[in-house]
Amino acid sequence: YEKLQEEGISVRVIDMFTWKPIDEDLIVKSAKETGAIVTAENHNCTCGLGSAVARVLSEKAPTPVEMVGVHDQFGQVGAQAYLQEAYKYQNPKVVILDVFSPARFKEDYHERWVEESVLGMHFSKTKWDMLQVSLEPEKRKELFPSFLSYHNRYTDPNKEDLVNIFGNHKGKRESKGFTPGFVRADQSQPFTAWEELEDYHLSAKSEEYLYKIMELTKAHGSELKVIVVHYNLDPRDRITYDEISDIVSKEQIPFTDYTTLVDQMGIDPANDFNDHTHLNYWGSVKFSKYLGKELQSAYQLQDKRGTKGYESWDAHVENIRQSAEGK
Repeated sequence: YEKLQEEGISVRVIDMFTWKPIDEDLIVKSAKETGAIVTAENHNCTCGLGSAVARVLSEKAPTPVEMVGVHDQFGQVGAQAYLQEAYKYQNPKVVILDVFSPARFKEDYHERWVEESVLGMHFSKTKWDMLQVSLEPEKRKELFPSFLSYHNRYTDPNKEDLVNIFGNHKGKRESKGFTPGFVRADQSQPFTAWEELEDYHLSAKSEEYLYKIMELTKAHGSELKVIVVHYNLDPRDRITYDEISDIVSKEQIPFTDYTTLVDQMGIDPANDFNDHTHLNYWGSVKFSKYLGKELQSAYQLQDKRGTKGYESWDAHVENIRQSAEGK
């Protein structure tokens, strides 16, 4: 408001605390007196305040309207929901956030990733909230009654249920969710088959959830480090990364783009990729060692390998190492 006044632009600010019912008389009066209206909301403009105001004006006082808000975009929210759920059972000293997805996925919904996002999450409001913002409204209806029955199916478990959970493979019981690839895909040349995006900027919804993650880690006393794991990037992705870097730097949160540290990590583009977006096992080992040393130095983290209580983690590493032998 003050900045607009400094530029000689006269404005009035109206707190439209509810748009159902909406104050039609106030909207019409303001439109006639000012000649233009700008709506601003932390919401989707479609079926939001902007749409409601436009409907009133189209019927009673046609006036130019500019809508500021989310234009049919829903960002990647799995990270925030998963972190929120994790804080119920643990209190990590450091949280690492990889921001590859906000640069590459700009569409409204990402149904294909929902299953991976909710794996390991207990039946909870957090889980349901994440599904709500990750699925199109008509898709949410398909969750019932399956959503409830799925979480109640082990009330009286039988042998088949336990086999499905654990399987007959020892490694499944020790798995920590990390399954590396063992393909050696040569990525020594720039990848030229990237999908064209309409907009390479950080979407409004992704920005909203980035702030939520920053607030969540701060509230729980965790250090947050934002990173980009190395991949054969589209140079235009840096538009999003630069915007994310600007946001987190204002909160003194470190941001590291590891796509710029190939030589320091010892990554070999010809041998250390599984595909153009993922490091393979050998590349992951190099990256993990480099990141681990950084974290150990910056946050004084203890090396827990070989200590009591972390046996399953050591077993997980050994299972993957054995899988890599001979490949």
